[in-house]
Amino acid sequence: MLQLRLREEGFEVLSATDGKEGLRKAAEETPDLILLDVVLPGMSGIDVCIALKDDPRAKEIPVLLLTASAMRGLEDRVKTFGVAGCLVKPYEMSQLLEMIGAILQT
Repeated sequence: MLQLRLREEGFEVLSATDGKEGLRKAAEETPDLILLDVVLPGMSGIDVCIALKDDPRAKEIPVLLLTASAMRGLEDRVKTFGVAGCLVKPYEMSQLLEMIGAILQT
């Protein structure tokens, strides 16, 4: 659903079914932004983010973390992993688009 909505907004969207595929695609395609869920099959989104930041081909790609967890301090903690932003589900599409716009303008 998110992919469809982002395409409707004019974004080119690449997707991955798990963290390992996401890491491979990020290194090969070098997207402008990565939307990354915390909960992924195989490896967590935080582990993916750490791996992205350790990869010279992908370390400069901004990451927007999407999470269902409203754990206290999560946003501050994940910023130490190089996350550009964190959005807690459920969120409004307008919030996501605003964060994407802010990240891509920097």
